[in-house]
Amino acid sequence: MNFFRCRSYLLFVFASLTFVLSGWASQGSHSKASRVVQIDVRPLLTGRAVITLKGDEIIKWDLGIDGTPPGRNGYATESAAKFIGGTYAKALPDNGIFPATEHHPEIVLNYNNDDHASPQVARIPTNKSLKIPLTPSRFQGFFLHLSSAEGPSPIKVILHYGDGSSDVRITYVNDYGKKLTEQNVDWSYVWEDVAKWGTTMAVREPGNHYLITYSTHPNPEKEMTSVVITAEGGKNLILLGATGVVN
Repeated sequence: MNFFRCRSYLLFVFASLTFVLSGWASQGSHSKASRVVQIDVRPLLTGRAVITLKGDEIIKWDLGIDGTPPGRNGYATESAAKFIGGTYAKALPDNGIFPATEHHPEIVLNYNNDDHASPQVARIPTNKSLKIPLTPSRFQGFFLHLSSAEGPSPIKVILHYGDGSSDVRITYVNDYGKKLTEQNVDWSYVWEDVAKWGTTMAVREPGNHYLITYSTHPNPEKEMTSVVITAEGGKNLILLGATGVVN
């Protein structure tokens, strides 16, 4: 199922939703009135996983993307990677904005070079849950940007609606060092072949890591009020953000 092509970008923050008002071409079952929203998960975030560059100051990650906290490896922005000498390694966009594809809308993650202090990601321990509260809205699509390391992480996702009903999704988050396969139903790439940087900020591997997102397929006829993610196994489950498409 195709999503939309972004023509313009403008970011606003409203309560638990960050609305991105864009001119999107209607495709498939989606109406021209649909808009992309970047969910405000900042109150849930607990650490940094991306090295950033503010002026001439490198700001190291403190949680990382893999390993027992405080972690062994993390990502870097393009400017930070060049500053510390990793120009041959693929890094992340400086502004945290990832373009739309045929599988997902434009995605904005919770990092950028201008922010040197705010948390960027949330770790979800095994057998624990994380609840994302929402301003009640009818979503055409809803995407969770997740990462797993040292193997895949099985998860349960519950979509809660205002009428008291819910939908349950059972899936697993691929190891971030593995490519997606046909078995990874409803998953797609956000950024491919990314490098990782170690605790000394040296490049540990110049590529072969993947940012991915999960399409939860909410009921578009109901107002969704929250999403709960439960880690049912695995290691190093990380939430990087969430994006929706609202009617």
